[in-house]
Amino acid sequence: MINENYYQNDHTFCGEKVFDEYYHKYYEQLYFKAFQYLKSQELVEDAIQDVFLKLWKKRNQHHKIYSIEAFLYTCMRNHVLNMIISHKREMLKQVAKYNQESQRFSNETEDTVCLNEYSEIVEVGLTKLSPRKRLIFKLKTYKGFTNSEIANQLNISINTVKVQFSQANKFLKDYLRQKAEIEV
Repeated sequence: MINENYYQNDHTFCGEKVFDEYYHKYYEQLYFKAFQYLKSQELVEDAIQDVFLKLWKKRNQHHKIYSIEAFLYTCMRNHVLNMIISHKREMLKQVAKYNQESQRFSNETEDTVCLNEYSEIVEVGLTKLSPRKRLIFKLKTYKGFTNSEIANQLNISINTVKVQFSQANKFLKDYLRQKAEIEV
């Protein structure tokens, strides 16, 4: 149990001992939460390391952290969402699957609600693309088609596929940055 004497007056914590206690207390919970979305031990361990590094860097700042648990879960959620965007092909499939599963549960957690909101933002962003760009993006991202397979199916050049996918991808990144206020 974390000793209250390790807290400074401004609600920041001091010392490696407290940091180690936080690490051991929350590691497993953060691991399983992140693993639900990332499905990769290596990615999850990287995410946990980054989250705890962020906490360590804030230890001497005048930034007040009133709830370490909330801070860690928020950092983890944001970090996982950023990883999902950067690994969109594999991760968008997991998000879509998770969204289908989460609709069965009536008592959604704050994390689920947030993830659903981000998924909705992506879906709205997709509707703002031209039909061709949307189709190319979905075939490549959701179905895993190669540029060549898409070009053959749509009777267009591979270069056209590349350009339109790149434009769709850039638009969605900008759209997410603007609407979801997350860095991609």
